[in-house]
Amino acid sequence: MNAMGGAVSKNVGIAGSLEEALHAALGSAERAPRRAAIKEAAKSANPDALVGLVGNHADSIRRNAAIDALSRSGTRSLPALLRALRDADTEVVMFAAGILGKTRDGTAVPELCKLLGHGDINVAQQAAESLGQLRSPLAVDALCRMLAGDPWLRFAAVHALGEIGDGRAVPALIGLLADEMVRAEAITALGKIGTPEALTELVKCLRASKDPESFSVCLRALREALHRHPDHESLRKLEACADLRSPAARAVHDRLLRVLSAEEIDPERAVSPERELENREAAVQLVHALKLRSLYSALVLAGRNGALRETLAFCAVSLGADIVPFLREGLWSGSRNVRGLACHCLGALGCRDAADSIAVLLKDPHPSLRITALKALGQLRADRQAHQIVPLLGDADVGVRRAAVLCLGRLDPEIVTLVLITARPQTAELLARTLTVMGANPHVDQRPFIDRTLKHESPEVRLAAVEALAAQSGEILKGLGPLAEDPNVNVRRRALEAIAVVGTAEARGVLLGLLDRPGGLRPELVRAVATLRDATVVPRLVRILGAADAEIRREAVAALGQSASPIAIRHVAAAARDTDERVREQVARVLLRSSDPGALAVLEGLCLDPSSTVAAIARQRFAEAS
Repeated sequence: MNAMGGAVSKNVGIAGSLEEALHAALGSAERAPRRAAIKEAAKSANPDALVGLVGNHADSIRRNAAIDALSRSGTRSLPALLRALRDADTEVVMFAAGILGKTRDGTAVPELCKLLGHGDINVAQQAAESLGQLRSPLAVDALCRMLAGDPWLRFAAVHALGEIGDGRAVPALIGLLADEMVRAEAITALGKIGTPEALTELVKCLRASKDPESFSVCLRALREALHRHPDHESLRKLEACADLRSPAARAVHDRLLRVLSAEEIDPERAVSPERELENREAAVQLVHALKLRSLYSALVLAGRNGALRETLAFCAVSLGADIVPFLREGLWSGSRNVRGLACHCLGALGCRDAADSIAVLLKDPHPSLRITALKALGQLRADRQAHQIVPLLGDADVGVRRAAVLCLGRLDPEIVTLVLITARPQTAELLARTLTVMGANPHVDQRPFIDRTLKHESPEVRLAAVEALAAQSGEILKGLGPLAEDPNVNVRRRALEAIAVVGTAEARGVLLGLLDRPGGLRPELVRAVATLRDATVVPRLVRILGAADAEIRREAVAALGQSASPIAIRHVAAAARDTDERVREQVARVLLRSSDPGALAVLEGLCLDPSSTVAAIARQRFAEAS
């Protein structure tokens, strides 16, 4: 009720009760109070009273709000809605029937079935629609009987039977196929039901279609039915489907070819671009499901329409080796979209003998195609094409450069190393990308190149060299040691992290030696030392708490917090008196996670810290306790 704010309170005096005030708020002309009232009414209002508001013909706002509230109230309103189906007001009956369809509660099905014979056509239609929404098989017989009644109500009954999807309705729906008025709706319903009997009839309708629109309706219905048969092998054994694969169905194949071969959809010429796209997707899925090999070339060329790419790629990959020759032809298509589709699928299918043809696309003027080719070559482990891939590390397009790095990272490291080194990169950018590849695909022969670049003037190159060296096996500390004091903070940080990861006694000695060196303290060094998880470093970290640099003190507190030993926590607690609020903030964060008995008392004091951030962190501990 609070969410309605003043909307209800303004009405209380006039209405005289909370219930009446709620009803009054439902009629508010302002949307926000009305929405709040609907939400509250759905939870607490008397459902019978809401049904009464539905019968208010004079106030459409309040009526619509009551309908919305009843729709949201779930099973709580079910008894009242069922009683409303017997109301003398046919509009109340109609609205109640509509709301029951949204409840998803099958209890209403018998009562809604009775309304299918209601004297008011609007009530009967609404009952049929609601039965379709409820999808209860219990309604099938009643809806089938309705097909023999009013022509207008047949549409609602046919649609509902399709939504229910019960195979018992198929004979009745087949009986309507001769009725031009509802034929399209009946075909659509058969597609939604999708039983073998329905599929057989749909194939017959497809073959008998005399005009493009009828053919399209059958095609879309078959697509819907195919979704209910993931096992296409058994589907192809159906007599009707087997006939559709035979030469006798050549006329159907020709019509499918025309659907698939259409150029890009022209929104200005097409009656419905969305419907045309659905037709093409349906044709693609039918060719795929029935394995109509004579249409595989058209299937690949349908990739001209970029909107079909995902569907086509799925179908092509699942068809496997049978479609490979047609995909290889697609690499030479004049359409960029077709070339991209063919390249993607050949890579996914692992067609290594297509690598040479795919590599031709590395020189395609379109960056997206160069990226697709690189991804495919990476999937194929196309080692022989490495010399064609390396030049793309200098491509003008950033996406292509990234794809080249990823591709080279998947190839044979010895071959890649040879090609990278013989390419003799000169610029800092190319050196950095070359080193990135080495980091992703390490090999012992890279060491001389890496060692030289560790001394390069560009910090970006040195950073990439540190990454590449860290990926190498064997002795790397000698190369990393000098970089731990590099003038560039990023290089320094990464070198220290790499040393810590080595994890040997020698690596530990390097880090502690740097820590003990006068004037050598840096925040990133303290962070690296903290990762050692070594109790013997605690005294050194405690000494750092007296450093002049507040950032170093803050890192020392964080490092001691990772140790979590009682001695470390006591020294962290002492740092709560630090003059820098960033240090105290870190103290609060460490103590917040600590189970040490002394941490609680320190946090109590920090609740009064002059820094609002520090105080807020400290108070979290006591908020959790309460």
